[in-house]
Amino acid sequence: ESLFVVSYPKLLKTIGYETAHVGKWHLLSKNQFDVKDFPQPDAHGYDYFFYTHNNASPSHKNPDNFVRNGKVSKLEGYSAQLVAAEGIKWLKEDRAKEKPFALSIWLHEPHKPIATDPKFSAIYGDHPNKTYMGNITQ
Repeated sequence: ESLFVVSYPKLLKTIGYETAHVGKWHLLSKNQFDVKDFPQPDAHGYDYFFYTHNNASPSHKNPDNFVRNGKVSKLEGYSAQLVAAEGIKWLKEDRAKEKPFALSIWLHEPHKPIATDPKFSAIYGDHPNKTYMGNITQ
């Protein structure tokens, strides 16, 4: 590992922080997952991570490529809500309550292919861009 690679999670860990990343990682392509030359979030200082390497696949609905601490999962739901729920779960249940913490949340939306929960599209009625607008709201 290069001595010149510094990340804020690594720095925060030196003063006792617990760190987590949830959401889009986008420092890897699909073919670089679990490859030594392409470090995962833990190599950047995250104690806990839940992410996709680039984008939710096959879409933001029911993605099959989220990685939780090194294990790939197929999930049901929409990626924005899944990421938010994971961050909340980590805050409430998984982190060490006695430590300060840093939580990174990087949402995927809006990113093609667009997949929007109908309850968010419905907010925009008959607008021709309601799917995209609902995706941003999501």
